[in-house]
Amino acid sequence: YGPVTALGAANDSLPYGALREYVAHSDWQSRLVELVQESRCVVICLDETAGVVWELEYLLKSGNLRKTLFVMNPAARNAEKNMTLRRMVVQRLKSIPGESLSESCEALLGYHEPVLGFFFDEGRRAKVAVSRQFSEASYLLIVRWFLRTAMDGELQPY
Repeated sequence: YGPVTALGAANDSLPYGALREYVAHSDWQSRLVELVQESRCVVICLDETAGVVWELEYLLKSGNLRKTLFVMNPAARNAEKNMTLRRMVVQRLKSIPGESLSESCEALLGYHEPVLGFFFDEGRRAKVAVSRQFSEASYLLIVRWFLRTAMDGELQPY
């Protein structure tokens, strides 16, 4: 479905993985908005950094919930960190005007195992993947599950 593009800070070292577009700190938010608008799918790796929180809030408030896959940072295999990140998302989901996602919010908080990632289907129900190992294969499986579900639904925004 590519190309896959990630944003990076101008001073980042070259990582492996997705094509990385480097932008100045003053321009990253506007470039992210452009990329999200142009994209069929978005993947956000959840963390508590200010930049990721801004991205999360933008994705939720801009009506891009349906086309977004939320994956946990590998450090979130720790149960406490995992629940902290899920609570962060649920708090923001509950603040979306006009959305009724209470069932999905309960589902996200109801897992005792670490959640690897989640997305929302056409009925706004959370589809959640749990994993004991946050392995490369686990991440690959959730991405494939999301893409198959998203492409079947033609990624119609809410």
